[in-house]
This record gives sequence, structure tokens and C-alpha cells, in this order.
Amino acid sequence: MRWSWKSTIWKLLSEKLNKTFVDLDKYIESKLNLKLRKYIQDNSWEDFRKLENEYLNEIFENNSNFILSLWWWTITFEENRKILKTEKNILVYLYSDINEIISRICEDEANWNNRTSLTWKNVLDEITNIYNQRKEIYEENFHIKITNNDVDETINNLIINLKEYE
Repeated sequence: MRWSWKSTIWKLLSEKLNKTFVDLDKYIESKLNLKLRKYIQDNSWEDFRKLENEYLNEIFENNSNFILSLWWWTITFEENRKILKTEKNILVYLYSDINEIISRICEDEANWNNRTSLTWKNVLDEITNIYNQRKEIYEENFHIKITNNDVDETINNLIINLKEYE
């Protein structure tokens, strides 16, 4: 989900494990030479999802042994799950309950006002609705589930859990 600290945690974990870090949104922005918010406003979410899938394929074709930070919706699309759910990939669900996510949003008001909305509604309403809609998909598509309330603790738990897959 948004505000689960995905990018922060994956970047720090990649440094600790000495692995390449790829942030999907930054990757796509670099390919487009354009902010995603602008791309989505000028096109559509459907166009963006097709593009996202194309670049997700490209990332996996051109990298190995890396840590990938995904958006909160990436795994909800079947075409993306086909790419992500292969034997070689370990999918980690950074779980935060909705109250924790809302607390983070409220603490980061300047940032959440600049986030692209999926529904163009109030961010708190949007997050709560989408959280409830997607929780089942998240729950069905992971190898490791880590409760994410503290960055350092989460990274340490990830390192311990990932050892099972070495």
C-alpha cells in the first residue's frame, strides 16, 4: 500500500544485501523522461498499466539478483502477476494496517497532497476503500509477510526471513 515505506525499506535492504535496487516508478519516469503524474493526466490509467507491464517485463529481462520496489497496485493486475510470480522471485508483502497507513498519511500532508489519485477523491477515503478492496489480493500473493511498523525492525526481519530462500 501507499505509505508502507516500500521504497525506503527496499532501498535500505538492497544496500545491506549489496543488491541492485530498482524502483519501478523511478524506472518508468526515467524511460519516459516525464513525471508519472503528468503521463497519467495526459493519458489514462489503462494506458499507464500497459506501459507499466511493458517496463516490468523489461526490468526482469535486463536484471538479475535485484530488489524491486513495486507500486501498491502493480500486483493487482493479472498480467503483472504472471511476471512477478515465477519460481525465481520472492514476493514480500510489507503489511501495515489501515490505521497505521492513515497515521503516516496525516503526518506527511505535504507529500500526500502531491500524490496521484486513482479515483480523484479525498486521499483518506481513497486509501481506505482501496485498502479494503485489495487486501485479499495482497494476502494471496506473497512468500513472506512482514508487519511494517518500524523501518529497522522490518529490515532485520526481512533479512532473517530471506535466509530461508537462499
